[in-house]
Amino acid sequence: MPSIPLPNWYIAPYHSKFPQATGFNKGFIAFGDNFASYTTTNRSLSFATYTETTHTAMSTAARIHAMPCASPSHLYHMAGYAASGYVSTVNKLTSNTSTESTVTISWSTTRRGGSHPGAHLNRNRMYFFGGYSDSLSQYMATISFVTQNTDTETSSGAALGAGRHLSTTLFNTVQAHIVAGYASGGGTTNTNYKYTYATDAITTVTGDTINTGIACGFSSNVAGYRVQGYNIQHTQNTKYTFSSDTWATATNSPETNGMAFGCAQYVNQYEGALWCGYNSVFAKRLLYRLAWANETYTNSSYTTGDPNNGFLFYVGGY
Repeated sequence: MPSIPLPNWYIAPYHSKFPQATGFNKGFIAFGDNFASYTTTNRSLSFATYTETTHTAMSTAARIHAMPCASPSHLYHMAGYAASGYVSTVNKLTSNTSTESTVTISWSTTRRGGSHPGAHLNRNRMYFFGGYSDSLSQYMATISFVTQNTDTETSSGAALGAGRHLSTTLFNTVQAHIVAGYASGGGTTNTNYKYTYATDAITTVTGDTINTGIACGFSSNVAGYRVQGYNIQHTQNTKYTFSSDTWATATNSPETNGMAFGCAQYVNQYEGALWCGYNSVFAKRLLYRLAWANETYTNSSYTTGDPNNGFLFYVGGY
């Protein structure tokens, strides 16, 4: 009997160990800010060669704060903020061709800049935690999820302990943690709201050791790593162990100067990484790769032809 080829989105056996991993052979970024303007950037990064490919630009309004999440076959960019204001559009990129399509979702509450990256449960439910509502002019505690096979939103019965904007999501197969971010008044926080998928419940657990906003984060099933953030230096990274609800100092990220924020964050079976984003010191596209095996970083940052020295931040990416 002939073998049946696996589809592009096959969920590899390592997915239970690295639930944030998409199973794709590359990472993606879309949209963002290059200081000159908001962009319609559409790029991918090969995990085999760590080279960047430029794809046809996104067809909808250039924007920032698009909420990134992944389904078995697509990368999603949900809502966001354009020069004209709030954008409700959801853009989808196919994992194998980076071809774009759009869908319309009737959001229960208009918001953007939720906790990123978007947590996904079994690659089916894509969670949108918190965010900022331009129509209400307030930080939101709303929790909802988008079901990938219907592209519909469902509101959760739970809510964050308080409104949060541009928090960091650390998650595994059981729970998601909405860490830090901006609170009402615009100040940063260190709060850690634990959301349990099975019970749709929020509890407040041990907070990060430092207040952060726009921090980067990626996770294995054992621990989540909060990496830098706005005005946060490379020596201030932390690691959160899910089972013990404890924080510890994590490995320093590569650059000895500057700050990293607004990045895409990807995971595969070998590493968790920050890609793109912004560093205030060096003129390169940021790519910091943390090896799971020994928790050491490789700095694979590289020059690009993009404006403003390759800086591109507030991207949607996974």
